[in-house]
Amino acid sequence: LVQAVERAGIIVEGLVLQPLASGEAVLTPEERHTGVVLLDIGGGTSDIAVFRNGTLVYSAALPVGGYQFTNDLAIRFNTSYENAEHVKLKYGHAAPEVAELFQEVDMQLYENGSTMRVDQRDICQVLKERAQEILHLTSLKLEQVDLSEVMRNRLVLTGGSAKLPGLADLARRTISARARIGLPLEPQGLPQK
Repeated sequence: LVQAVERAGIIVEGLVLQPLASGEAVLTPEERHTGVVLLDIGGGTSDIAVFRNGTLVYSAALPVGGYQFTNDLAIRFNTSYENAEHVKLKYGHAAPEVAELFQEVDMQLYENGSTMRVDQRDICQVLKERAQEILHLTSLKLEQVDLSEVMRNRLVLTGGSAKLPGLADLARRTISARARIGLPLEPQGLPQK
Protein backbone atom coordinates (compact mmCIF):
# COMPACT_ATOMS: atom_id res chain seq x y z
CA LEU A 1 0.00 0.00 0.00
CA VAL A 2 2.83 2.37 0.86
CA GLN A 3 4.53 1.60 -2.45
CA ALA A 4 1.32 2.21 -4.39
CA VAL A 5 0.78 5.57 -2.70
CA GLU A 6 4.39 6.61 -3.23
CA ARG A 7 4.23 5.61 -6.91
CA ALA A 8 1.31 8.03 -7.19
CA GLY A 9 3.68 10.81 -6.10
CA ILE A 10 2.58 11.13 -2.48
CA ILE A 11 5.13 10.90 0.33
CA VAL A 12 4.02 8.63 3.17
CA GLU A 13 5.08 10.09 6.51
CA GLY A 14 3.82 7.20 8.61
CA LEU A 15 1.16 4.58 9.22
CA VAL A 16 -1.63 4.66 11.79
CA LEU A 17 -3.14 1.58 13.43
CA GLN A 18 -6.64 1.18 11.98
CA PRO A 19 -8.50 1.19 15.35
CA LEU A 20 -6.76 4.45 16.27
CA ALA A 21 -7.78 6.02 12.98
CA SER A 22 -11.38 4.82 13.34
CA GLY A 23 -11.50 6.02 16.93
CA GLU A 24 -10.21 9.43 15.93
CA ALA A 25 -12.82 9.66 13.18
CA VAL A 26 -15.98 8.56 15.02
CA LEU A 27 -15.50 8.84 18.80
CA THR A 28 -15.98 11.95 20.88
CA PRO A 29 -13.21 12.98 23.29
CA GLU A 30 -15.61 12.24 26.17
CA GLU A 31 -16.19 8.67 24.94
CA ARG A 32 -12.45 8.03 24.60
CA HIS A 33 -11.90 9.40 28.10
CA THR A 34 -14.76 7.72 30.00
CA GLY A 35 -14.45 4.37 28.23
CA VAL A 36 -15.92 3.00 25.03
CA VAL A 37 -15.79 -0.07 22.82
CA LEU A 38 -15.51 0.67 19.12
CA LEU A 39 -16.71 -2.21 16.95
CA ASP A 40 -15.74 -1.63 13.31
CA ILE A 41 -17.66 -4.19 11.23
CA GLY A 42 -15.90 -4.28 7.90
CA GLY A 43 -16.25 -6.60 4.95
CA GLY A 44 -14.07 -9.50 6.10
CA THR A 45 -13.38 -8.76 9.75
CA SER A 46 -14.80 -6.94 12.74
CA ASP A 47 -12.20 -4.91 14.61
CA ILE A 48 -12.59 -4.25 18.33
CA ALA A 49 -10.94 -1.30 20.03
CA VAL A 50 -11.35 -0.32 23.68
CA PHE A 51 -10.50 3.22 24.76
CA ARG A 52 -10.10 4.44 28.34
CA ASN A 53 -8.66 7.66 29.68
CA GLY A 54 -8.15 8.84 26.11
CA THR A 55 -5.95 5.86 25.22
CA LEU A 56 -6.37 2.69 23.22
CA VAL A 57 -6.06 -0.07 25.84
CA TYR A 58 -7.08 -3.13 23.81
CA SER A 59 -7.43 -4.13 20.19
CA ALA A 60 -8.54 -7.38 18.55
CA ALA A 61 -10.05 -8.65 15.32
CA LEU A 62 -12.82 -11.16 14.68
CA PRO A 63 -12.79 -13.13 11.42
CA VAL A 64 -16.45 -12.26 10.79
CA GLY A 65 -17.78 -9.26 8.89
CA GLY A 66 -20.23 -8.04 6.28
CA TYR A 67 -19.19 -10.71 3.82
CA GLN A 68 -20.70 -13.33 6.13
CA PHE A 69 -24.05 -11.48 6.30
CA THR A 70 -24.31 -11.69 2.52
CA ASN A 71 -22.90 -15.21 2.31
CA ASP A 72 -25.46 -16.44 4.87
CA LEU A 73 -28.27 -15.13 2.65
CA ALA A 74 -26.72 -16.66 -0.48
CA ILE A 75 -26.43 -20.08 1.15
CA ARG A 76 -29.78 -20.00 2.97
CA PHE A 77 -31.76 -18.99 -0.12
CA ASN A 78 -29.63 -20.71 -2.77
CA THR A 79 -28.89 -17.49 -4.64
CA SER A 80 -25.80 -15.75 -5.99
CA TYR A 81 -23.65 -13.59 -3.76
CA GLU A 82 -24.52 -10.55 -5.91
CA ASN A 83 -28.26 -11.15 -5.57
CA ALA A 84 -27.91 -11.75 -1.83
CA GLU A 85 -25.98 -8.46 -1.47
CA HIS A 86 -28.71 -6.61 -3.37
CA VAL A 87 -31.43 -8.12 -1.18
CA LYS A 88 -29.45 -7.39 2.00
CA LEU A 89 -29.05 -3.72 1.09
CA LYS A 90 -32.63 -3.23 -0.09
CA TYR A 91 -34.62 -5.33 2.41
CA GLY A 92 -32.24 -6.14 5.26
CA HIS A 93 -32.85 -5.23 8.89
CA ALA A 94 -31.47 -6.55 12.17
CA ALA A 95 -34.98 -6.78 13.66
CA PRO A 96 -37.28 -9.18 11.78
CA GLU A 97 -40.23 -7.97 13.84
CA VAL A 98 -40.18 -4.58 12.09
CA ALA A 99 -40.34 -6.10 8.59
CA GLU A 100 -43.71 -5.83 6.94
CA LEU A 101 -45.81 -8.82 7.92
CA PHE A 102 -46.52 -10.13 4.45
CA GLN A 103 -43.75 -8.46 2.41
CA GLU A 104 -42.26 -10.98 0.01
CA VAL A 105 -39.07 -10.56 -1.99
CA ASP A 106 -38.18 -12.21 -5.29
CA MET A 107 -34.92 -14.14 -5.03
CA GLN A 108 -33.27 -15.50 -8.13
CA LEU A 109 -32.19 -19.10 -7.59
CA TYR A 110 -28.54 -19.85 -8.22
CA GLU A 111 -28.73 -23.07 -10.16
CA ASN A 112 -31.45 -22.47 -12.76
CA GLY A 113 -32.15 -18.73 -12.79
CA SER A 114 -35.79 -19.08 -11.73
CA THR A 115 -37.11 -16.98 -8.88
CA MET A 116 -38.79 -17.81 -5.62
CA ARG A 117 -40.71 -15.62 -3.19
CA VAL A 118 -39.07 -15.19 0.20
CA ASP A 119 -40.64 -13.58 3.24
CA GLN A 120 -38.75 -10.42 4.22
CA ARG A 121 -38.87 -11.53 7.84
CA ASP A 122 -36.88 -14.65 6.93
CA ILE A 123 -34.20 -12.48 5.32
CA CYS A 124 -34.05 -10.26 8.40
CA GLN A 125 -33.90 -13.26 10.74
CA VAL A 126 -30.76 -14.54 8.98
CA LEU A 127 -29.15 -11.09 9.30
CA LYS A 128 -30.19 -10.75 12.95
CA GLU A 129 -28.59 -14.08 13.84
CA ARG A 130 -25.25 -13.07 12.26
CA ALA A 131 -25.38 -9.67 13.97
CA GLN A 132 -26.03 -11.34 17.33
CA GLU A 133 -23.07 -13.65 16.71
CA ILE A 134 -20.73 -10.70 16.11
CA LEU A 135 -21.97 -8.97 19.26
CA HIS A 136 -21.61 -12.19 21.26
CA LEU A 137 -18.08 -12.86 19.96
CA THR A 138 -17.12 -9.28 20.82
CA SER A 139 -18.47 -9.74 24.32
CA LEU A 140 -16.51 -13.00 24.74
CA LYS A 141 -13.27 -11.35 23.57
CA LEU A 142 -13.72 -8.56 26.08
CA GLU A 143 -14.56 -10.98 28.90
CA GLN A 144 -11.24 -12.76 28.27
CA VAL A 145 -9.36 -9.54 29.09
CA ASP A 146 -11.76 -8.34 31.82
CA LEU A 147 -13.14 -5.40 29.78
CA SER A 148 -16.74 -6.51 29.23
CA GLU A 149 -18.12 -3.79 31.52
CA VAL A 150 -16.85 -1.14 29.09
CA MET A 151 -19.03 -2.58 26.32
CA ARG A 152 -22.06 -2.67 28.61
CA ASN A 153 -21.48 1.02 29.36
CA ARG A 154 -20.88 2.34 25.85
CA LEU A 155 -20.59 0.77 22.40
CA VAL A 156 -20.02 2.55 19.10
CA LEU A 157 -20.61 0.61 15.89
CA THR A 158 -18.94 1.69 12.68
CA GLY A 159 -17.85 0.28 9.34
CA GLY A 160 -19.85 -0.60 6.25
CA SER A 161 -21.90 -3.33 7.89
CA ALA A 162 -22.88 -1.04 10.77
CA LYS A 163 -25.25 0.55 8.24
CA LEU A 164 -27.56 -2.47 8.63
CA PRO A 165 -30.81 -0.89 9.85
CA GLY A 166 -31.71 -1.86 13.41
CA LEU A 167 -28.16 -2.90 14.39
CA ALA A 168 -27.75 -0.25 17.08
CA ASP A 169 -31.16 -1.12 18.56
CA LEU A 170 -30.21 -4.81 18.59
CA ALA A 171 -26.96 -3.96 20.39
CA ARG A 172 -28.83 -1.80 22.92
CA ARG A 173 -31.31 -4.60 23.63
CA THR A 174 -28.76 -7.39 23.91
CA ILE A 175 -25.53 -5.88 25.25
CA SER A 176 -25.20 -2.17 25.89
CA ALA A 177 -27.38 0.45 27.48
CA ARG A 178 -25.71 3.03 25.23
CA ALA A 179 -24.98 1.94 21.70
CA ARG A 180 -24.86 4.15 18.65
CA ILE A 181 -23.71 4.14 15.05
CA GLY A 182 -20.46 6.07 14.72
CA LEU A 183 -20.13 8.39 11.77
CA PRO A 184 -17.05 10.49 11.03
CA LEU A 185 -17.07 13.67 13.08
CA GLU A 186 -16.47 16.95 11.31
CA PRO A 187 -12.78 17.80 11.59
CA GLN A 188 -12.04 20.94 13.58
CA GLY A 189 -9.98 23.81 12.20
CA LEU A 190 -10.45 23.16 8.48
CA PRO A 191 -10.98 26.17 6.20
CA GLN A 192 -14.55 26.58 4.90
CA LYS A 193 -13.45 25.65 1.36
